[in-house]
Amino acid sequence: MISKNQIKQVKALHLKKFRDEENMFIAEGIKVVNEIITTNPEIIHQLFVTESYLQGNSNALLNTKVDYITISEEDLKKISTQAQPNNALAVCNYFEENEPETDFNKQFSFYLDDIRDPGNLGTILRMADWFGIEEIFCSKQSTDVYNPKPYNLLWVLF
Repeated sequence: MISKNQIKQVKALHLKKFRDEENMFIAEGIKVVNEIITTNPEIIHQLFVTESYLQGNSNALLNTKVDYITISEEDLKKISTQAQPNNALAVCNYFEENEPETDFNKQFSFYLDDIRDPGNLGTILRMADWFGIEEIFCSKQSTDVYNPKPYNLLWVLF
């Protein structure tokens, strides 16, 4: 069961201001949540899942020590940024920022300047991943990489 306070805290993360204050972001959907559980379970702060999720994905949770809260689909709609939420929502800590150790003479990298649309950033990241480009740098003016709009771009970050 999710409390009113938890609903308020998760809904606050819909806005960049609060994501930056808390250093947390929302990841939604079965595919993205399962990817996080498999590759980086330590970044999960809270995990909210429906009974439907547990019926089809309990193995993903059994293999890790991730705690979760089972919630109703109505409660999931309250905290989701999507019109039709997909059975799982994770509140995650921001990734650690590391200074890149890039040798630009040996490795191809992208520098993106002033990408404003999160959907466009997601498309660029997926295409770069497909071509094997491992490092992408964004200017400070570029869109928020933790923006909930391009959820499917998060899997590229892992």
